[in-house]
Amino acid sequence: MALLNSPLTVSILSAVVLISGLIAAWAVHRVKSLRRFSIPFSILVVAISGRLLAIGYSNEKFSRFWEKALIVGGSWLAVEVLRWLFTRFFFDRVLKLSVEEITKNIISVGLYIAVVLFLLPTVFGIEVTTVLTTSAILTVIIGLALQDLLGNLFAGVALNIEMPFSQGDWVTIGEDIGIVRAISWRTTKIVTMERDLIIIPNSVVARSVVKNLSVPAKRDVLILNMGVAYDASPNLVRSVLKEACARARHVHDEPEPIVRVISYGDFSINYEMRFWIDSYSQYKDARDEVYSLIWYLFKRHGVTIPYPVRDLFIKSASRKEEMERMAVLQDEKARQLRRVSLFSSLQDEDIERLAAVAPIMRYSKGETVVRQGNAGDSFFLIRSGRVRIVVEKAPGRNVDIATLGPEDYFGGMSLLTGEPRNATAITEIDTELLVIDKEMFNDILIAKPEIAEKLGEQLADRQLDREKKLAQAGDMRAPEPTKEQKRQLHERLFRRIMDFFQLK
Repeated sequence: MALLNSPLTVSILSAVVLISGLIAAWAVHRVKSLRRFSIPFSILVVAISGRLLAIGYSNEKFSRFWEKALIVGGSWLAVEVLRWLFTRFFFDRVLKLSVEEITKNIISVGLYIAVVLFLLPTVFGIEVTTVLTTSAILTVIIGLALQDLLGNLFAGVALNIEMPFSQGDWVTIGEDIGIVRAISWRTTKIVTMERDLIIIPNSVVARSVVKNLSVPAKRDVLILNMGVAYDASPNLVRSVLKEACARARHVHDEPEPIVRVISYGDFSINYEMRFWIDSYSQYKDARDEVYSLIWYLFKRHGVTIPYPVRDLFIKSASRKEEMERMAVLQDEKARQLRRVSLFSSLQDEDIERLAAVAPIMRYSKGETVVRQGNAGDSFFLIRSGRVRIVVEKAPGRNVDIATLGPEDYFGGMSLLTGEPRNATAITEIDTELLVIDKEMFNDILIAKPEIAEKLGEQLADRQLDREKKLAQAGDMRAPEPTKEQKRQLHERLFRRIMDFFQLK
C-alpha cells in the first residue's frame, strides 16, 4: 500500500493497467463470438486505471467519478456475461433450443433495465418514481409518434412468446408462401420458392392467418387432382395413379399414397391424390415428377385424359386412312420383331400375330422398367430411346453391364421361363418399348412346341454372354464353357420353357 502513496508509481501502474487492458480488449474484439464484451471491458479497464490515479493523487472528487464509472463498466460487462450464459450456454447447450435473435435482445433489454433501475438510486441517487412521473408526458408523445414501430415491436415480442413458427419453417402468411429466414424486432423475413425475399411487418403477421407447413411434422402432404375419362374403371385409375406415386423419387412409400374419387364432372371422373414428401421445398419438383409419370403410365395402360366438353375436337382422318396408318405401324413392328435373334425360329405368320397384339409403351427418362428380383413374364424390344441394364452383385454394389438402343431387347428369360428378373432396366432418355408377354406367346408355342428347343438354345447363348459381361465388369476373366456345359444349360432352359408353358 505504501507504493500507492507515490504519484509516480501510481501513474506507472495506472499506465500499465490501461495499456495491457486495452490490448486485451483489442484481442477480445477480434474474436467474433466475444466482440460484444470488448466495449464494457474497455470501460472497466479505463475506470480501474482512473481509480488508481485518483487514489494515488488523493483526489476525492476524481475518485468518486471513476468509482461510478467502475460500477457502470462492471455492471455492463456482467449483463453481457449473463446474456451469453442464458442464450449461448443455457438455451443452446443445456436445453438444446434454437433461440431467435429477438428473444436474445429481449433478454438483454430486461437485464439492462434491471441494472439501470438498481444503479439509478444506489449509485447516482436518482429516485426511479420521480423519473417515471416527470417523463410520463414525454412517454405519451413518443408513444403516439412511434405507434407503428411500437406495434411491430410488441407484435414481434408476442410472436417470440407464442412461437407459431421458427426459423427454417415453411409458412403461409396471407397470400405469401416461403421459408422463415429471420424474426427481428420490427419484421419477419421469408424467402419464397422463387428466391425472392419478402419483409413483412410483425403487426401484419399478428393480424394475418398464419399456416405453418412444417408443424407438427416436417413431412408435408401434397394433394393433386386429376380428371380421367369415364371409360376408365376407377380401380384401374387408382392403381395407375398409385404406381406413379411409387415411381416418383420425392414421394414416400410410407404412409401409403391415397387415391380417392371426389366427383363426377361434366366430362371426367375427378380423382384426388394424397402423398407425402420430405418438406414443402420439394412441392414443385414432386408435382412435376408425378404429373409427368402419370402421362406415360396413362399411355401405357390406355387411360385417356379427356378434352373439356366446351372444346371442339375435329378428327379429320377417315376410317380408311386410320386403317392404313395402323397397317403401316403393324408392318413396322413386324419388321423390328424379325430382327430379334431370339425369334429367329418363328415363322412370318407367328411374327405377324405378335405384331398385331403387342402394345407400344412409352417410358420417361429415369424410369425403372423392370427391377432385379421382381417377378415377370414379359419381353421388351426397344423401338426408340436408350436403356441401361444394371445388375446388383451385392447390396449397394451395382454393375452396369450394357446400354441398349433401338432394336435391342431384354426380358427374354422371364418371357420364356417365368424366372424373376435377373437385372434392372432403367431408361436413360424417353423410350418406346414393344412389349410381348406370356399370354401373347402362349398360342404360338402350343401350336409349335418344337420351336421351344431352339428358343432354349438362344436363351443359353444369351445367358452365357451375360455372365461374360459381368466377369469383365469385375475385371475377371470368365472361363470358357465346355460343350457339355453348354448342352446342359440348353437342356435345363428347354425344360423350363416346356414347364412354364405346360407343353408336353
